[in-house]
Amino acid sequence: SKKILNKPLYKVNGKQIYYSNFLNALRKSGIRKGDTIFVHTSVSSFGKPYIFDDDSLLQTLVEALKESVGPQGTIIMPAFSYISGKKTYDIKNTKSEVGVLT
Repeated sequence: SKKILNKPLYKVNGKQIYYSNFLNALRKSGIRKGDTIFVHTSVSSFGKPYIFDDDSLLQTLVEALKESVGPQGTIIMPAFSYISGKKTYDIKNTKSEVGVLT
């Protein structure tokens, strides 16, 4: 994701949103190194994605979250899977069904 740190992530109201803008918004919200944060969001709520490589965009958002809490912090994201009927839950392979970020 280092390659896209200087490229716009989103476009909102005609403005481009960069990694640094996202990180600054996290800091302005009061998140500090060592904090525990719970993240449950739709990444489309940030604006219109400017990057069309989903993996790069998602990795960059996660990097900003990680940088905001630092190595001593904790990031919690719900990753629900709706297992019913014939499905079997596999901890390594069952994918989250509550958003692309998880």
